[in-house]
Amino acid sequence: MRVLLLEPASAAVGRGNATTAERYARAAEGAGHCVLRATPDTIPTEAVDLVHAHHAARCGPRGVALAQQWRCPLIISLGGTDLHGQAAQGLDPTARAPLQYARLILGPFADDASLLRAAGIDTSTFRVVRRGVKPVDALPHQPALGVLRILCLGAVRPLKNNMVAMEIVAALRRHRIDCTLTFAGAELDSAYAEGLRQRLHASDVMLGPVASAALPAIFASSDVLLNTSLAEGASNAILEALAAGVPVAASNVHGNTALLRTAGANFACLFDLAEPLTQLAPFGTLLLSAGTSENAERAHEAQEFVRVHHDVAAEAHELLGAYAEALGATPQAR
Repeated sequence: MRVLLLEPASAAVGRGNATTAERYARAAEGAGHCVLRATPDTIPTEAVDLVHAHHAARCGPRGVALAQQWRCPLIISLGGTDLHGQAAQGLDPTARAPLQYARLILGPFADDASLLRAAGIDTSTFRVVRRGVKPVDALPHQPALGVLRILCLGAVRPLKNNMVAMEIVAALRRHRIDCTLTFAGAELDSAYAEGLRQRLHASDVMLGPVASAALPAIFASSDVLLNTSLAEGASNAILEALAAGVPVAASNVHGNTALLRTAGANFACLFDLAEPLTQLAPFGTLLLSAGTSENAERAHEAQEFVRVHHDVAAEAHELLGAYAEALGATPQAR
C-alpha cells in the first residue's frame, strides 16, 4: 500500500507535528507500506492508495483535494489546535469541511469525540489512536543541589504562553526558591521570541530548536517540565519528559487534562492558568526531593505510566487498524 502522509508546512526540528508524523511513518513502513511524506505545498505526482492528513486545518483541505483526485480514502489525525483553534476557542473553522469529508478521524483521546459532536461533526467516523512515545535513552539524573531547573520544551509562540512560564519562575524566585529556566524549541514568532529574550534572567537560556538526540542530556539536567500552553493536543514533550523520568507541571487545558488524568499526583500536576502564580506547592515539593530516593521513585513511576498508557507499539497497532478500516470501508456518498 502507498500512503501519502501530509504534515504541516511549518513542521520544523523538534516540532510536535513532525515528531508525531515521524512515528506514524515508521509504523506504516514497519508493516511493509510505502510512505510518502509531504507538506501541502510539496505533493508527489504519483497516485497513492490512502491520504493521511495530520492536522485537519493545516493539511485537511489539500488532503481532500488529493483524495478526490486519486479516488482514494482520506484519514485525518487531529492536530493540537484543530479542536481549540489558534485562540483556544473551539473548532478551527478551516478544519470543518475536511473533517466532514474524511473517511476516518483519528484523535488521541476518547473525549475528542465529545468536542467534535459539540462542534457539529459526525463522530461515527471517529477512532481513538492513542499517542505513543518511543523509549527515551534516559541518562542518570544530574541533581544540582538547592536549584530547581525548569524546562519548557516546545515552540516559542503566543499559543504556548511562554511569557507565563517566566512569570511563574519570577514568582518562585520571590518566594526564595532558587531556579533556572530553559526554553528549548523553535522560535516561530520572532517578535514574541525577542520579547522573551529581553526578559531573561541571567541564569535562564533559550536553546532554540533541539534535535531528538539532544533530549536525553537536556532531561538529565532538568528537574521539572513546565507546560503553560493555552491549547494542547497530546503533547509529545510531556510524554517524552515522563519517559525520561522528569516530572511535569502543565496548564489545565483539555489536551493536558486528558493526557494526565490517570497520571499520579506524585509526578504530574495541573494548574489553572487563571491563577498560576498562587500554585507553587508542586515546585517546592520537587525542589525538596531533588537528588533524593523519593525523586528516583517519582521518575520510575513516570516511566511506568508511559509504558502502560502510551506505548508506541500500541499507537502503531491502532493506526494500522484505522488504515485497514479506511481501505476496506464501503465508499460513502459525498
